[in-house]
Amino acid sequence: MKKILCILIFICFVFLCSCGNNDANQNTDSPETLNTETYIAETSENEPQKEVILGYYGEESLNPYMTQSRTNINISTLVYDSLFRLDSSYNAVPVIADSFEKSGKTLRVKLRDDILFSNKTSLDASDVVYSFELAKQSDFYSARLSGFESAVSENSEVVFQLSRDDIFCINCLDFPIILEGSNNNKPPVGSGRYIIKKDGDGYRLKKNENYTLNEEMELDEIGLLDINEVENEYYLIQIGDLTFAFDDLSDGADEYKINANTVSVSLNNLVYLSFNSQSEALKDENVKNAVINLIDRTALSSLAYSADAKPCATVFNPAWTEVQNAGFSVPETDSAASEELLEKSGYIYAYSDNDVRSKDFEFLNLRFIVSGSDSRKVAIAKEIRNTLKKAGIGVELSVLNFDEFKERLFKNDFDLYLGEIKLTNNMDLSPFFSEDGSARFGIDFNCAVKNAYYDFSCGKIDITTFCEVFDEYMPFIPICYRSGIAYYSRELRYEGSISENNIFSNIYSWSVSE
Repeated sequence: MKKILCILIFICFVFLCSCGNNDANQNTDSPETLNTETYIAETSENEPQKEVILGYYGEESLNPYMTQSRTNINISTLVYDSLFRLDSSYNAVPVIADSFEKSGKTLRVKLRDDILFSNKTSLDASDVVYSFELAKQSDFYSARLSGFESAVSENSEVVFQLSRDDIFCINCLDFPIILEGSNNNKPPVGSGRYIIKKDGDGYRLKKNENYTLNEEMELDEIGLLDINEVENEYYLIQIGDLTFAFDDLSDGADEYKINANTVSVSLNNLVYLSFNSQSEALKDENVKNAVINLIDRTALSSLAYSADAKPCATVFNPAWTEVQNAGFSVPETDSAASEELLEKSGYIYAYSDNDVRSKDFEFLNLRFIVSGSDSRKVAIAKEIRNTLKKAGIGVELSVLNFDEFKERLFKNDFDLYLGEIKLTNNMDLSPFFSEDGSARFGIDFNCAVKNAYYDFSCGKIDITTFCEVFDEYMPFIPICYRSGIAYYSRELRYEGSISENNIFSNIYSWSVSE
């Protein structure tokens, strides 16, 4: 209240002074001609700068190899650099790496010779090997490194051995590099843009004065707020206690409606409709193709995710440069073709009092399962059921808890299921085609798509050829790749693009004004 009163007194004082000096200091700029943009720009330079504050979970470690918190992993990207960093189009951009050379299952990565850790120690190949071995054992990085068998240092190079040939393997080399032997430090020593400093009972980030890459940081320090006891960190943005937060929407919740700016962040999370290759009804290719022709990928992604998803033109992420360069388009539905296929297979409307097609006195009914843990996928499943029913295909939709859902998958007790998988950064589809893969359920491992995928991943065929094979056999229908949301305060100057693998890629230009 005192602050408001002082402001009012100051305004009155300025007004009286301007009136008293009107003749001597007449302003030729009338309100109609005043350049408002220039005025704002000039005064904003003198405004005090607020501190940027990021959230972290204090009960979790800030060591990237000892935490399971995605929020803390995001913080670690400010402290630890990696060999490569992925941009928003899933291109690997060299950071600590200077160059690479791949031959078959051997990948050689040459390191820059000018990288220093924050303690002024030179970063070398042994630090990368040390970090690689930690990453292989960590919860967060182990999946993306499953195709890497080993790493050894050879002078200024690191030599990786792969379990299979993969031309996109460098996309997985974004694990944090820490100083050899420092993993038990709190925190480990990194070479990134900031260092973690103790601040009372918590921490803050301070600019790394030994940072050797070409980024001039606007922010000398960044505050960290422990959000363990906070039920809704997004509310803290609205009231000004936090500046920025990222939500991958993995809990199935919708975007929060708060007084803050937002930006959509592409994720490598594929939502798909999978067929059981052992289903009696779907063994008939006409029936299977009829279902494929009825699925409207654009409408389904919009229904469930609004603007927070991109419909699939292929099985791969629409944001990926490989997909964008190939010029694919999202398939359109064709209900007339579906009707022809169903009638060709012998399924007709045999009974006037039933809207389900039948053949040889057997109704065309499909068992469709979905996990009820995500309301958005349940909405997609219900829309698919309604669409199929309109075409005369009976659907028994079961919305199950996660344990029941898994049990039905393992028992092969379904004709269709709706699933989601987070693909690794090299767009690895092997989880669908390996016997222990997380998305293997119902897939025919002898399907031509499997061999075509491995030919594509090692460079024997191009993406267009692979997608032609996939579309011909289609073991599952890729529906959409969903997105996450970054929230940031309206006072934050926020420029450039970000990616899920580098949420703070543009932090060098951040600033916050009162």
